[in-house]
Amino acid sequence: MKDSIYFYGIEKKFGNNKKDTTNVSFQKGNIKIIADDNGKIFRLEISELFKDNATKFKYKKGTNELTEKIENSPVVCIRTYYLIPKNEIYESEFSNYGIYKRVK
Repeated sequence: MKDSIYFYGIEKKFGNNKKDTTNVSFQKGNIKIIADDNGKIFRLEISELFKDNATKFKYKKGTNELTEKIENSPVVCIRTYYLIPKNEIYESEFSNYGIYKRVK
């Protein structure tokens, strides 16, 4: 997609929100860069609207006792992904056009 940012070679630590977790793309927008005062990036936080079918689980109120499992149930929610760089990367390496705009 022309209006997306791509990540390759991701090592998944936990979660199964993406079907292919080694290579992912996100539409530009709502991407937060968390960096120190020198511009060294600690993580990226990316939120996206998720619309698909998924398995839903219902639990007995106040417990972790599963009462129902619903396959292929329509789901609409906001998912947030946290990407942590393996190597040092700085804010200055991001383009100031289209992808990265500093919030002041």
